[in-house]
Amino acid sequence: ALVAQIEIPIPPLEEQKKIAAILKEQMAAIEKARETAEAELNTIYAIPTALLRRAFSGEV
Repeated sequence: ALVAQIEIPIPPLEEQKKIAAILKEQMAAIEKARETAEAELNTIYAIPTALLRRAFSGEV
């Protein structure tokens, strides 16, 4: 097949390891940002309930 004839250059092993380390760091940063965003969304979603609770208890 035509695809099998395409040569794809592969960097040396040390460069592959550096790339993998960079990608691992980036994935960790993305995961941390995702967790932070999720926690903030949970806080935002809790606001209406908290406001209603305060309103019905006479605090607002």
